Amino acid sequence: MDRDSATRGEVLLALLPLLLGVLGLVLAYVMPDDTPSGYAAQTVMSSAFPWLMAAWPFWGLGMLHFRMVPVSVGCVSLAGVGLAGCPPLLPGPRIAGAYVVAADVNADGNRTDAMVAHLASIEADAIITFEQRGGRIPGMIPIASSDEGTPPERAATVHCRADLEPGRCTAQISTPIGSQTRPMPVALLRMDTVCVLGAHAPAPYPHSPTDTRDYVLAIAERINNGQLAAAWGPCQAGDPVVVSGNLNAAPGSPLLRALRATGLRDRLRFTGVHTTSWPGGGDFVAFPMIRLDHLLAAPAARADYVERVYVPGSDHRGLLIHLRAKSQVPMRKTRSPGG
Repeated sequence: MDRDSATRGEVLLALLPLLLGVLGLVLAYVMPDDTPSGYAAQTVMSSAFPWLMAAWPFWGLGMLHFRMVPVSVGCVSLAGVGLAGCPPLLPGPRIAGAYVVAADVNADGNRTDAMVAHLASIEADAIITFEQRGGRIPGMIPIASSDEGTPPERAATVHCRADLEPGRCTAQISTPIGSQTRPMPVALLRMDTVCVLGAHAPAPYPHSPTDTRDYVLAIAERINNGQLAAAWGPCQAGDPVVVSGNLNAAPGSPLLRALRATGLRDRLRFTGVHTTSWPGGGDFVAFPMIRLDHLLAAPAARADYVERVYVPGSDHRGLLIHLRAKSQVPMRKTRSPGG
């Protein structure tokens, strides 16, 4: 094709991935999500945009290869590189602050030894595990855990590094909150004056998305202007809040918007395909396509995403985050995260 202009049909064909992605976002925004099937469809459509953008350059190059459109039209597809999401910065050397992991370790997982060894290798200051009660991670102390008899899928544990300064890391597992049928606890971790709410929302499928919504909204009700509205466990009223964990909600969903309305910022909002977390393995193919695990933080918490955490045997990738509150205490220097 040696002409410079393109027909309307050729332009639409060249823009097809972009048009499909935008259509998916619009449909996801207006689609009812009060049924498991509707919630699943909304999740898929709202998560498709960055992947369509990642595929768009290949689509455009293919059409150029077969001379289906002029070069000026085909090259527009290169915009998909940016629209697919901004990759986070590579982890650097450890700096002052606290490193915290929030990970859904999967109650049905059968690789406990490998999971514990891998989490220990991260050398975090605190590790929040969901779907696990108790247990030990080398070099860490489980300072809060769900009560005996709690089903594993509703359990949580908070581990703190054994050599931390006394009182620096305090935690408690809350009583279950949310719906009457499937309430779930919140892992309450207070570290360096920051309140980390480790969240694990009940799965919307195949049960009811109402359970998921009630849980997330119950967390949102406790946050005002990015701060904890009232004391909760070890956290104090006025503490800057960080919400991290498996919210079982996709980016752009009403639940994420409800949390952002409390003054929290979605620290992964523009990362696109680079921070997807499910399916991350376990009984599924280890190829994360959807971001169900999130990091939302008050500006005062100065919480930054560091990297995804692979959890052997789990279908989710965890998050390693870095906290630096305004009143910061020093910490020992160690190796780079994940190094």
